[in-house]
Amino acid sequence: MDQSRFIVTTLERAGIPYCVFGWPVADSFGMSHTIVDLIARQSLDFAGFVIPDRYIPNAYAALRNRGAHPCTLGRDCVSVIGFLNPPTDIVHWHTPNEEAMIRTGAWPRLTVRIYRKSMYMWFFADPPLNPRPDDLYYMWSDQVRTGRRHHHRQGTGFVMPTPACWTEALVVLHARDFDEKDRYMLTRLWHRELLRVCMQLLQPMRQGGHPLLLEGELDLHLVGVIKAMRAALIAGDPDAHSDLVEAEIRIVRAQLQNDEPPCPPPQGVTYDHEAEVAWWKEWVADRRSNDAGGDDHIVGSRVEELSDDHDDDDDEEDEDDEDDELSEVE
Repeated sequence: MDQSRFIVTTLERAGIPYCVFGWPVADSFGMSHTIVDLIARQSLDFAGFVIPDRYIPNAYAALRNRGAHPCTLGRDCVSVIGFLNPPTDIVHWHTPNEEAMIRTGAWPRLTVRIYRKSMYMWFFADPPLNPRPDDLYYMWSDQVRTGRRHHHRQGTGFVMPTPACWTEALVVLHARDFDEKDRYMLTRLWHRELLRVCMQLLQPMRQGGHPLLLEGELDLHLVGVIKAMRAALIAGDPDAHSDLVEAEIRIVRAQLQNDEPPCPPPQGVTYDHEAEVAWWKEWVADRRSNDAGGDDHIVGSRVEELSDDHDDDDDEEDEDDEDDELSEVE
């Protein structure tokens, strides 16, 4: 996503607060891809920068001034087609030396995605430019590796959520996108990331080590979801599903409806079991065909990113905002 720290240094020099979101967070925690699932397999493919809404125009200007380019293809860009990315109405960008690498099958790590804080991290304070060692929500990525919150070498790392903040963010996102009637695909993505947290972040990463997160560090109103998921795992459900888990999620969802700032509406398309099963079978058939032919390149059905929301209300809002410069489709 930002191997040369091009985006990070651009934002930092412009005084724009940000928080890295997605696979770099889990990667910094040392969490591996241990869960084999159609959605979980791709869940860590999403990555981006959460930026407070009022700073997004400034981020736009800063990126443009340093030579980055807003993608004119929008959702049709091959670097995002075929991956389950949480939706964003902000156009994605490409760094100056990136265009030559973009081809069919390119990972979304080749894109610069910006997420509105009001949509994904609204529950937390704005990220600081330089997190303090005792900050409850944000930290530098190199502080995870050293294990010392007071240690940060200037010019290295990036601002990211603390283990507790990342877990709590996943809980509230799971609750936001959980609905009794509509099954949003993002619900499964958040659930799988929480499953990864339960199986790895709350357990010692190496023998003789200590877990990066303890249940006691989590918000009392949110920890019930984690406890219920861990109980389901202990009971033998590898996916950590149970009536208690759903009940705890409903409790959090009800609390979010009355909180300030208000909880944003559910995001992403609704879950269509028949469509997903059909896609999965086709993907497996293509994979087997490729394996038989000795071709290492995975060819499968392309899945439009989750921002293709088919809800009528969202479509009307999209038409109203069509002329907005920050629209994903230019």
